[in-house]
Amino acid sequence: RAMKEFFAQGDREKELGIPVSMFMDRATTNIAKCQIGFIDIIVSPLFSQLQQVLPRVEAATTCLDSNKRFWARRVDHMETEMT
Repeated sequence: RAMKEFFAQGDREKELGIPVSMFMDRATTNIAKCQIGFIDIIVSPLFSQLQQVLPRVEAATTCLDSNKRFWARRVDHMETEMT
């Protein structure tokens, strides 16, 4: 859903003739790479810290690792679709 909103913003920026914000251009944004970056930069560090005080969060980090692998398998395919 977030990417849909990002792309809508990028479309609007194009309509207005202003530079399109990073990750908002549906023609040049690789969604898989964005997801992996979001996981690596925001979500994994957050859950790593949470797990130290809430050990049950480990189940969520396992799912997070699975999610990252899911997107990693799609990076090349999405890159090809954009060209």
